Amino acid sequence: RPPRSTLFPYTTLFRSQGAGWLSALTEAPGWAQHDYANLVVLPLLSGLTFAALRTERAHLPLATLLLAYMALDALWMVVQPSVVKAPAVLLWHHAVAAGLILHALVHPPHRRYVPWMSVVELNTFFLVLRRHQRDVTSKPRSLA
Repeated sequence: RPPRSTLFPYTTLFRSQGAGWLSALTEAPGWAQHDYANLVVLPLLSGLTFAALRTERAHLPLATLLLAYMALDALWMVVQPSVVKAPAVLLWHHAVAAGLILHALVHPPHRRYVPWMSVVELNTFFLVLRRHQRDVTSKPRSLA
């Protein structure tokens, strides 16, 4: 029986490319993994932010997902502080933001402020994107 690669060369090729991408991601430095996660999550939150600016129906989902994002990102920074330059500052930012979001969840009339508060995360997305665009044209750098 011939080896699998001669019977199915394309499946082997695609499988190895996918594995290469995943292994490259898992072997990236912690700060890069954190940035990549933000480059995926923040556009989704930004889309929901724009929806919440247009309709009140999106206020509760945005507040809930933003609170989950803040909690998971804070946990990531506690477990691996090297993923950001100033973990203490960002942890305080997340704590204050989470407090404001919780207030909005408890007091429904204040949910209309959540989209305005979450616009700052769009800035975070562009800062991370700019850092990675610079790294493509120059040598990679670490946060340390």
